[in-house]
Amino acid sequence: MKHHFAGMEPRNSNLQYCKDMVRNDDYDRYILSLYAPSSSQRHIWAILAFNQEVAKIRETVSEPMLGEIRLQWWHDILDEIEANTVRDHPVVQELAVAIKIKPVMNLLRQTWQARRQDILGEGTVTQRAVLAY
Repeated sequence: MKHHFAGMEPRNSNLQYCKDMVRNDDYDRYILSLYAPSSSQRHIWAILAFNQEVAKIRETVSEPMLGEIRLQWWHDILDEIEANTVRDHPVVQELAVAIKIKPVMNLLRQTWQARRQDILGEGTVTQRAVLAY
């Protein structure tokens, strides 16, 4: 189930897309990522771009149900990547490379769950919940 993401060239453009997204939307983390080993930067930018994708959902929807639908799309994307189906979307393409590092998928799923709490307004009410978030 591949889809074409208009105007994007494979690999290097996908990497550049994620890198630019992180630099433009999360500059502090972008600067920190530059201190990581160059062999890890690609994976870091993919993970941070995923975080940006799911974080911006809350601010861009008018109703929580619409946010849940968009968030579910990203949940389905994670399932598809695990099943070796990779959509033609720059962040998805880069995530497919990053998840080859074992703990990354768990981190992505935890990030997804935290953003779901944001959209549903479940919030974090205990110190333990805040630390887990």
